[in-house]
Amino acid sequence: MKYDSLKNALIHNYLGMFRNLDPEKTLKHAELLLKSIEMEAPSFSKMSNYLMIGMCFRSAGRDVRSEALFLDACDMAEALLEKRGKTFRELLDPHEQEIYIHIYWRLAQTPHRRLLKNMNEVSCAELKIAIHTLDWFINSLILVSQAGYGHFDFLRLDLMTTAALLRNMIAYKTARLPFRILKNAGGSVQTVEDYASEAIQAAAVTEQAYASLYNAGALADRTDAVYNLMNCACVYSGCGDNQRALALLEKILSGDVPENEQEQIVYNTVKRKYRELKAL
Repeated sequence: MKYDSLKNALIHNYLGMFRNLDPEKTLKHAELLLKSIEMEAPSFSKMSNYLMIGMCFRSAGRDVRSEALFLDACDMAEALLEKRGKTFRELLDPHEQEIYIHIYWRLAQTPHRRLLKNMNEVSCAELKIAIHTLDWFINSLILVSQAGYGHFDFLRLDLMTTAALLRNMIAYKTARLPFRILKNAGGSVQTVEDYASEAIQAAAVTEQAYASLYNAGALADRTDAVYNLMNCACVYSGCGDNQRALALLEKILSGDVPENEQEQIVYNTVKRKYRELKAL
């Protein structure tokens, strides 16, 4: 049993290192890990493995399988909390909190990925549910930060970036409705301009938060930071401020040079996005 746990931990780490560098090759190992853990009792360790396996399928473009794994992990998380008689905010282990948040964050990203392939595949209602879920976690992490614990500050920015992208998408879809408005559950309405303004504000807050954390000496994963800031630029452009988007991308590209293959992949993506927006 101890040998299996060690082997699974090594496979998990391998997947995390190589899923974006060689997606098809890592899928074989992801399938082996899934087979190894599928009979295990629900646990946060099992959820973490489901999350990693799901990300491997996402990296390989198998989004349907990836989303199914995230949903299974969410079901597992809720069943485990119910068994313990606790809510998320009553979890005391930061590692368990992080796994729980990551599962819902990755699941909330799936509507955006489906929209990029087919705008008609995702409803505005599904987008609003994903935004509401992310906002709840963001507000929870703000409370954690205000209490003097900054260990989730960069994870909060991941969630904020995704929420900004989803708001940008809902603005895009709302613009194509007959009256360019959406009704909320309480009967109030929001216009295209409302959603676009929320998206720009969320992206701007994220951009400023990165600057503040860097100025305070905080260390972030550079690939995550660059990717998130590139997505903020996409939000600016999608909401009609292409010059602001280009300025942010130029700032990213003029920063530190990539130090490894993973960073080079992300920087190349930023360069392609810059050329794409420059041509608009």
